Amino acid sequence: MQQFGEKQLQLHLEAPVSELPAALVEVGLQRSENGETLLYNYAKEATEVSVVDLLNLVQALGITVKDVDTHRSSLEDIFVSLMEKKQ
Repeated sequence: MQQFGEKQLQLHLEAPVSELPAALVEVGLQRSENGETLLYNYAKEATEVSVVDLLNLVQALGITVKDVDTHRSSLEDIFVSLMEKKQ
């Protein structure tokens, strides 16, 4: 069942970013609408970039992370996703 799930890493920033640096776009990070959070969606088994590498890259670009959250797909999320794909 884990193969259907997805995780999301949320990096809450000290200060919002108006534009995402190209290096972060290349590894798959996304910016929230307000720029206060960077989002990275990944499947644990299939990720090419580790969380530590992402954090190091963000720090190297001079972006300060204030807090980190993770979210894992629930069984309900997986079920709904499978049903949507079936239709």
